[in-house]
Parts: sequence; structure tokens; C-alpha cells
Amino acid sequence: MRRKLSIRLHAWLIQHCPQLLMELQHQFMVSDYLSNKIKSIGELLNALLETGHPDYIIEEECMDALTSDLLPSRYDYLYELVEEEFPVEFEQWKRNGIIVYELSNLVNECNPVFDLFAFSQDNQDDRELYYTITGSVSAYLEQSAETEMA
Repeated sequence: MRRKLSIRLHAWLIQHCPQLLMELQHQFMVSDYLSNKIKSIGELLNALLETGHPDYIIEEECMDALTSDLLPSRYDYLYELVEEEFPVEFEQWKRNGIIVYELSNLVNECNPVFDLFAFSQDNQDDRELYYTITGSVSAYLEQSAETEMA
């Protein structure tokens, strides 16, 4: 079960937090990170296994625990925002195969704003946050355009 959870967590990171995964890869820490996350839910996993629940329920409850500190996903938030507010750039990034790269850069660029607003599930729909992040994305796009022209 632990191996299955590790595989699912890795796949989840690829989809929802690729910037974190890239950082871990750069530091050669992916295996350690996954192992430590699985260890962190050891008591929960053991308790669930003892109850005799079906594997799929155990997996879902464990995945909820494994990803709780990573939600809401800043990457997913930016994905939706850029798709909605900057559709030309979004489609261009997708077409050029650089969407994960660019959105990961945007996560790093917008982290100070996310931190300032204490980004959480409680405030992810805050309009002021949305407009501030949109402004940061706009500035990033302008800076990128200037860099390309130089």
C-alpha cells in the first residue's frame, strides 16, 4: 500500500505541483520527500488497514492527508487564471509545450502575493487576491515580452 501511495502522490505532484517536483528533482530529493510524506501518515494508514476498509477508501483518505498541506494548489490556481485572463498566452504556451515551465515560473513569481494573502482554501475565491495575482501575471508577461525583444 505504501508503494501505491508513493506512486499516486508522485503523479499528483506532477499534475498539481510540478514546480515543487522540479525543485525536489534539482536537489535530488524526490525519493526522500515521497518517503517522508508516506511516513508522516503511518499511523493513519495502519489504523485504516486495521479497519478492513476497501483499498480505494484507504487510498483516498491517505491521499487527502498527504496533500492537505499542498492545497489549494497555487499551480492549479494560476492555470485557471491564465487560461481565463490571458487566453492567447495560455494557448501559445500549450502549443509550444512550455505551459508547465511558464506556470511553474509564475508560481515562483507570485509566491510573495500568495503568502501575503495567506492563500488557503478559505480565501482562494477572494477577488482582491485574484486581481493582485492577475496584475503579477500581467507584469510577468510584460517582462517576458521585453526580454524577448532585447
